[in-house]
Parts: sequence; structure tokens; C-alpha cells
Amino acid sequence: MTRARGITPRGRAAIAGGGVEGPDALAAIDGCFHPSSRKAITGSPVDRIRFGTWQRRGGEELVVVPTSRTRAEVHCHGGSAAAAAILASLAEKGVDTQASPLGPRPLEDAARMLVPFATTERTAGILLDQMAGALTKALETLREAVDRRTADDTVQILDQLLRFAPLAGHLTTPWRVVLTGPPNVGKSSLINALAGYERALVFDQPGTTRDVVTTVTAIDGWPVELADTAGLRESDDPVEQAGVALARAERARADVTIVVRAASDLSEPIDGRSTQLRRVRVANKRDLAPTAELAAGEIATVAPSGEGVSELIDAIGRALALPEPDVGQAVPFERWHVEQLSTLREQAIANRWDEAAASLLALTSPRDFDD
Repeated sequence: MTRARGITPRGRAAIAGGGVEGPDALAAIDGCFHPSSRKAITGSPVDRIRFGTWQRRGGEELVVVPTSRTRAEVHCHGGSAAAAAILASLAEKGVDTQASPLGPRPLEDAARMLVPFATTERTAGILLDQMAGALTKALETLREAVDRRTADDTVQILDQLLRFAPLAGHLTTPWRVVLTGPPNVGKSSLINALAGYERALVFDQPGTTRDVVTTVTAIDGWPVELADTAGLRESDDPVEQAGVALARAERARADVTIVVRAASDLSEPIDGRSTQLRRVRVANKRDLAPTAELAAGEIATVAPSGEGVSELIDAIGRALALPEPDVGQAVPFERWHVEQLSTLREQAIANRWDEAAASLLALTSPRDFDD
């Protein structure tokens, strides 16, 4: 059955849209749509925007986008009245316009909800791929392997999806990079250099930073939140003690820690108590100690001049060690996707196929937004 319905909210609006889905979707549109290129929608490339008019030449222009060989979207000016007229003309071609909804497409809908909150082109592109059905298609292939009860094929598909687990939940929430170290080593100047503007207050008196100062930027196209924290030292000042406690808490939940010391002071520890594996070591104020010996892998910087900052940015990108999906590749984009896929993997290895099928169904079923 081929069916159609409106896909924009009811009410007054400049633009309205409808979706058509089914084996005869593109043929039905060809019976009503007059493309400017005079080339039929049937057989045209998927995801290519086509301009034209509806029913009669010389009318209002609209847009048709075939999203697959059996599905297309129609967008026009005129609000709900124009959308109703389009649906009526499709009904005359035998399309069921009473069916509701066109889905369900829970994963595509979830990705669509997240796209406006993506802060970089890279993360938005990944979400747009999932909105176009990349993850759904991968799960359809996974369902075939589960139905066949072939553990090797199932695990191989799951491992490919779980490669991108570090991205889940972070496509709209930045990774956290925390600058830590003793007072007066230039952490505030360094965060300003990384951000490209004066975000943190800089003063030569130790202990100036008391609270956690944050700013959001992008590194290698990934959203990153930089956090400047209080200098780590013993103090009798209760306000500074509170700042140090906040600094330690921020370090504990960081995705990457930048451990900063002054290049001139070799007595300063390089954060020996930190258990953070993703750690970048920095010797700042290198201009004051140009011949001082650096620790292995340590990056020398002069924050005010920008010396060494590009090397530091590259090091942060390497420390994040994020997988890079190809265009159109399936990516589990929410944390619960990863949890469910990991559970499914355990079930497949143990040959618990009924449970695996139930886990897969949960992934592809509509979810309440409060879940």
C-alpha cells in the first residue's frame, strides 16, 4: 500500500510538508508533479532536491525530495491548506491519505530531534546520516543475522556499530577538557589561547582562579568544553580550599586532562596523583626557561604569544582518540543504544537468541521522550 500524510504541525505557517511512502510513491508523485528539469522523479537520484509545480504548470513552486526508492517528501508554500490540496490530489491517484503514521521511524525521529542541538558541522552530519536511516538500515541487517541465529555474523555487525560507542551522547554534548596544575602556571592564559578570546581572568597573583571557568570550542570538528580550574595547592583560605575541591572534582570527570606546570620550575610535580589516562602534559611559560628540560611527551607553550598552542590542540585531538565514521555510516548516537547493543552482543555469544531478538526490538521500537 502507498500512503501519504502531512509531516509538519497544524496551524499557520509559511511552509508545509507531506510524506509519501510505498511501492508506488514516486509514480504517484510523477502523476501530479511537474519538475522544472522535466525529468521524472521515478528513477531520479535519492536525496536530490527537485523544484517544480504541482498539478499545473505556472503555479506556485514547491520542492520534492525522494529519500529512497519508495519514499519522498513534498514541501510547499501556503501552510496547511496547500498541504491538504496536495494530499487530495494524491488521493485521486489511489494513495491512501487516511493512514497514520508513515512510520514508525523511531531512530530517524530521535536523530531529527537532536540535529538542532549539534554544535559542529561534523556532529550534525553524523546525526543527519542517522536521520536519513543509516542506523535503521544497519539494524535491519543485524535482524537478519539474529533471525538466522549466526553468532559470527551478528557479533561482526555489532562490533562495527560499537566502534562508534565513544560518540554516543556526545554529538550534542561536548567532551570535557580540564586544565589542572599548581597556581600561577598560566592555566587561564592557556585557556584563552585555546578558545581564541579572553574568557578567563588573567592576573599574576597565585590563586586568582577560584571557581571553574568554562568555554566551548571545537577541536578537529568535535565539540569540546574547556574548563579552567583553581591551582592545586594547600591553603588556609576556605574559599581557595573550595576552589581546589572543585578542581579535583572536575579533573575526576574529565574526558581529557591538560596538566600544566611552569617550564622554569622543575620542582613542580606533574600531577602524579592523577589516574586520568587521557592526559596531556604542558610546560607553559617556556619563554622564561628556554633551556629547561622537558619531560617525555611534554608540550612547551607560551600562551600569550600562541607558541605551542597548535601542537597542544593536536595533542588534545589525539588524546580524545575518537573514531571517525564515513559519510552515511551507521552510528549509535545515544548512550542507551550502546547499552542495548552491548547486551545484545553478550546474548548472541551465549546463543540466547530470543533475548537478542527482544533487545533488537527494543532498539527499533518507539520510545517516550522522557525515557
